[in-house]
Amino acid sequence: MIHEAVLYLPSHEDARAALLPVAGHAVAARVVMAAGRAGIRHVRLPAVLRTPELARALGRLPSPGVTTSWLDQDPRPPVAPILLIPATGLAPVIALARMRTAEAPAVLAESRDEGAPLVAADAALARALWDAIVAGASLGDALDRELKSRPVARTLGGAWCARVTSPPAAAGVEARLFEELGTAIDTRLDLLLHRRLARPLTRAAVRFGVTPNQLTLLSLLLGLAAAWSLRTASVENAIAALLLYAVAVIVDHADGQVARLTFTESTFGEWLDVVADTVVHAALVAAMGVSAAEASGRGVASLGLVAAAGVVLSAALAK
Repeated sequence: MIHEAVLYLPSHEDARAALLPVAGHAVAARVVMAAGRAGIRHVRLPAVLRTPELARALGRLPSPGVTTSWLDQDPRPPVAPILLIPATGLAPVIALARMRTAEAPAVLAESRDEGAPLVAADAALARALWDAIVAGASLGDALDRELKSRPVARTLGGAWCARVTSPPAAAGVEARLFEELGTAIDTRLDLLLHRRLARPLTRAAVRFGVTPNQLTLLSLLLGLAAAWSLRTASVENAIAALLLYAVAVIVDHADGQVARLTFTESTFGEWLDVVADTVVHAALVAAMGVSAAEASGRGVASLGLVAAAGVVLSAALAK
């Protein structure tokens, strides 16, 4: 099991490209965050990447358990297997997690096609390249020679890899990240409507630093406003309630997208989302009971309260 990683530069141009923004974070910062989510505990970076902006981004990393250091301040060579990750190479967390458990030396098969291999290096391979890595030199040719000179296993990550070399490439990777923000429980309606409408909101939230929990609370307020509109039996209020609830659902999809995109998923956020959804759904069915009682002139409002209690119980049992 590998617990440490180091970022390297496949070419001299990668020093500039590693600082390009992708979904609100510099590429290098996003690489570090993904490594942390995959279980890497410490990541070292070449000093050539050190800028005030990247240093601040690394200081605000949301991934718990991962620390960073600069190679000019921490140049010690590794004594155990280490991940060599291209500073401009983005790979899903699942691929990085597989490389952590690979028997070194091994290379992520998908990354070879990008010209920036992600390598699980044993200590001997890492030491052969270490001076160049610490200096922030172009490692592409030297790494390729080393990989060809020894038996190296090819590990399939089961996911795509991409190398960011220019602003258009960064935009392409960002678009791909947004396309893959869905979940396994999405319905056809979610895919055709909610996810698509949530993307602009997600982009704006990432750009302006709006957190997933803030979006969850906004969804809660919109859902409660929908329930309040639904309490009276009128066509106008029913239409208003439907529109408010539709917007609440879109915001509810955006909060998860922002969390996955910025690596800010948390247990608290998950529970907050469940509680907010349950409160909104319970309030809606209770309001429908009140509205039905007003429209029929009969005392059926209690049925809405029974239904609301059923919603709460169902959510509790499901969770």
